Amino acid sequence: MNVLTTLLMWPLVWVLVTLFTAVVFWPWLQKMVGLEQAEKAGPGAYLGGMVAAVVFTTFVFGAPSTDGILTALLAWPALGAFVILFLPRQWSDGTRRFASVWLWAGFVLSLYLLGPVVRDALAPSEAALDASGPFTQLFWTHVAEPFFGVFCTDASLSFGTAGYRLVEDSVWIETFGIHYKLGLDGISLWLVILTTLLTPLALDVSWNSVSTKVKEFAISFLMLEVGMLGAFVALDLFLFYVFWELMLVPMYLIIGIWGGKDRIYAAVKFFIYTMVGSLLMLVAILYIVMEFQHAPENTAQLMTFDLEQISYLQVPRWPQVILFFTFALAFAIKVPM
Repeated sequence: MNVLTTLLMWPLVWVLVTLFTAVVFWPWLQKMVGLEQAEKAGPGAYLGGMVAAVVFTTFVFGAPSTDGILTALLAWPALGAFVILFLPRQWSDGTRRFASVWLWAGFVLSLYLLGPVVRDALAPSEAALDASGPFTQLFWTHVAEPFFGVFCTDASLSFGTAGYRLVEDSVWIETFGIHYKLGLDGISLWLVILTTLLTPLALDVSWNSVSTKVKEFAISFLMLEVGMLGAFVALDLFLFYVFWELMLVPMYLIIGIWGGKDRIYAAVKFFIYTMVGSLLMLVAILYIVMEFQHAPENTAQLMTFDLEQISYLQVPRWPQVILFFTFALAFAIKVPM
């Protein structure tokens, strides 16, 4: 039920807020400052409205459960792409605005991941709180602590120690030990926040150079975010590879359809280089999985793609070097993204 609340209730709240902003606020803004100025202020106005509405709704109804929030982050842009499929093709301006607002809503959702980080960074120790004055104790106990408690419902959730947080684990392909497993650590947390911030910014900047196939462009950007976020939160090597390859398709389309003068040449070149790197990485992943299956660390001798379990594998020095450069090559090819 908590996962269902995270996936459905909160996106529904943001959709309603977006529709309210579009219907009520947008015409008023156009009338007050003119169409050109309204277009410039539009994204900021939408984002500010969403943040304000979500903060207010959070205090009134409580924060969404952190259970399933990573799946919600992945499902959100995919759901947006599905909705855009049914928008009228002639409604290009509406599609632009919808895609932008939808991605910014995903950024707002990702900010809930910062709740425990901010709480842990600002929370005083018990000794410091006891030594502080009565005003500080009163402020922290009755104002600050309840405030961060609203945005972080799980009191045990903390990024201050090693390990993965918000882990979701479900069996996917049992025969090969493949799981749908997601999780965050202190590094991937910031990469997720950065992705949800830069993707809508990149989309908003790109609209000036996109005049044809607006629906396809918006869908490509939304699915690109799914692939990037999935690569950062996947804790199963097979699942990671799926998300990694998912990024290739929208990037190929974006370069080949909406690129510059030599876009076809650039797209084909990008596809070939990326496929070479991806195939090498796939070989490296299969090598690691097969080695771990017969390793002493794997007492059950079962095949698994679980990154947490495989991390205990002891690999000889030279295979380590080869594996490192194989992964580094695959990553380096996609650096221009």
